[in-house]
Amino acid sequence: MGCSSSFPTSPSVTHQVLKTAQVTIGKNIQIRSQKAKIFFLFGGPGSCKGRIVHDIISVFRFKLISAEELLIKSLPRKLANVVSLDDINDIMQIIRTEPKHITLSWVFSLIIREIESLLTSSDCFLVDVIPNMRFLLRHQEFVKDCRQEMEEFEKQWPIVCGISLNITQNAIKTRDNRAKGATSVALSQSDEADMSKTQRRLALYQGCVKNFVNYFKSTERLITFDVSGKDQEATWNQVSNFFTKNLDFDPMKHSYIVMFFCFSIDDLRILNNTSSDSNVDVVKFSDVINADSMQIDQQLKNLYHHILQRALHRRYFIVDLTDSTIKSSGMNEFPGSAIMFIDSLKEFSKDNIIERRNGMSNMDLTNFKAFYLTNNEILFFPRAIDSEACRRIALCMKK
Repeated sequence: MGCSSSFPTSPSVTHQVLKTAQVTIGKNIQIRSQKAKIFFLFGGPGSCKGRIVHDIISVFRFKLISAEELLIKSLPRKLANVVSLDDINDIMQIIRTEPKHITLSWVFSLIIREIESLLTSSDCFLVDVIPNMRFLLRHQEFVKDCRQEMEEFEKQWPIVCGISLNITQNAIKTRDNRAKGATSVALSQSDEADMSKTQRRLALYQGCVKNFVNYFKSTERLITFDVSGKDQEATWNQVSNFFTKNLDFDPMKHSYIVMFFCFSIDDLRILNNTSSDSNVDVVKFSDVINADSMQIDQQLKNLYHHILQRALHRRYFIVDLTDSTIKSSGMNEFPGSAIMFIDSLKEFSKDNIIERRNGMSNMDLTNFKAFYLTNNEILFFPRAIDSEACRRIALCMKK
């Protein structure tokens, strides 16, 4: 179904079974305080933590609190009367020679101060307590038993749970072997060095995180997502289900949407032959919109809202317009903000709107051009379609 070997010719909206990642949920996870909903997130190298953090913040309106950022920002002020710290190298040097300047209790005091300062704008917080920089990962305060500091923190700010994005050394090795493919010997040696570096970083991170994870595990407040397969869609499906179904969070918006408009069988065939991603919905326009009873602008607006309803679990939509009345002519001008036209796939990749991965990574987009609808919504049209018609369609949907 969807982007499989052939597109459906009868009714409609094609919804595939959602791919999901393996998940383990502790039995004591619940909202413990109405003052603030606090979650601790753990995810090392290769866990796709950045993407998951972005989506949680975007969809559920969380605030991210990074202990590392707070530490780097606050340490120069803390030591202002002792030493001048002008950059990260100075901080690195002082920590290596005098590690006593960082304590876990001090780090938690910074987190508490940040929560209190942000409460007026949000009551949902994602705390990234484990640093990324190696010199901090090696610091004894982040490796030691953290139970006392965690319990003191929770006396004031109860934590809902710990969220662990779990990945193994073998998974990283398997990923890199798949990605490497048929490369030259020189490149293979370089890839092997990169893989070894990632594995060392992961081992360092796991040594640092284990006491924090064990703290939540001991109280049955740990949820673990297996991200070894690097299928970000599957992981996100489970993460969003956890927040909406287990904790009754209401999604405020979608993280991002990509829509492909197909006006002909050839357009459909191009996408069909180059995509194997089961997280793509094929929306047959004529089956979801009653074109006889409304103007074109209203049709497109309704299409947009129909897609929004599916957008929590789907990111990619192929809109089949082959039997609709919407063509490259007949569109009226509609006033509104300018729609940014993108004609460079390289620029697209740089902006990280389309993630070049899994089944989507092989999609042939050379015959398509793109428009931003909003910062996190993007439309692809066949290049043969007049750009002015594409712009008007985009404006109708945004109206």
